[in-house]
Amino acid sequence: MNSIQSVPLLEAESLAFFEPEKGVYGIAGPQVSVMFTGKGDAQTLAFSVSDVQQLTTLGSNKWQAQMQSMNGAFDLDWKSRGHGAHLDSSEVIVCDVTGRVSENGKRDRRFSSFGVSTLPSRKPGPPVLRSISAVFENGDAFFLNAYKPAVYHGHGDERNDAVIIEDGKAQTVADARLSTVFSKDDLHTQASLELWLHEDDFPRRITGEAIPGTHVELTDRDVALGFYNWTMGPHSGIGYYEIALAAPPRRAA
Repeated sequence: MNSIQSVPLLEAESLAFFEPEKGVYGIAGPQVSVMFTGKGDAQTLAFSVSDVQQLTTLGSNKWQAQMQSMNGAFDLDWKSRGHGAHLDSSEVIVCDVTGRVSENGKRDRRFSSFGVSTLPSRKPGPPVLRSISAVFENGDAFFLNAYKPAVYHGHGDERNDAVIIEDGKAQTVADARLSTVFSKDDLHTQASLELWLHEDDFPRRITGEAIPGTHVELTDRDVALGFYNWTMGPHSGIGYYEIALAAPPRRAA
């Protein structure tokens, strides 16, 4: 992985940005920063690093992040749209994102799209193993965290914490059932969810297909990150699906 000087922000967990019409997808965070550019067969990983160069809080509803590498860079601002979701371990906020992006060493160009800001809760909790964000074109959104319980035998033992936003109102999901399809290189390529709200006779269904994806190796865990096209009923959306597992022992270099 690339190595850069870091000025991490402890308050912000991650800042995601999506520009689907131009094929730009990324996340800036104090531990993982990734950006993909291009479409289809021309899609490339601009960078995948363990630290963001600079990540700053500008207020209660504004954030800023900058990243520079040989293959890509960005200087972006996130501003809350005024709605989001409170999960046990984090607060997730839908944002407008503006600024500058450079791809494959080309000149900077203007970026104007949307994204998600994830702020960690101030109360400690169990590790988050899976995290999903989906923002739909009609303004609805869905967020999920799956936690590792004290006694853990596998994926079926995870405890889900999920919120769906419909017509600007956040509703807690009583039961979220997640199924995932993996490729031969252990990247998740498809996902489907059944969301049961209280007193619902039928679940809401969300399906997703990965656009690009990558693995990032950290000291204590391995992260598989995929950006996704999501569908819920007649509505399409963009977001990501992240899986974090305990890292195997590393061999000495």
